[in-house]
Amino acid sequence: MAYAKDLWTHPVKQADGTVVRERSKRWGRGKRWMAGWLDPEGNERTKVFSTKVAAERHGAAMETDGARGEYIDPNAGKVRFEVVADRWLKSRVVDPASAIRYESSLRRMLRRSSGSGS
Repeated sequence: MAYAKDLWTHPVKQADGTVVRERSKRWGRGKRWMAGWLDPEGNERTKVFSTKVAAERHGAAMETDGARGEYIDPNAGKVRFEVVADRWLKSRVVDPASAIRYESSLRRMLRRSSGSGS
């Protein structure tokens, strides 16, 4: 279940049993609301927002995407091209000549993207 957590306050139980929210050390600094949700693998993920509404919407959207099978890992874009290319090349079941041609093409793309070749 997605949730939105206030990062600027925390609950403190009083002697009479009531709970009062008090300011935390982060009060007034940084973004206030943290959205939390479970990704399709069951790992807890979080992202911070300035408003509670934005945090609640994002958490709900991430869980809905996971339920639909449309979840995209926010960190997926941080994977380097070489890693993706190597994984893709190993997943191909082709004859040796095609494998060599694919590997050559990928190496050429890597050289171009790093600026060391033409």
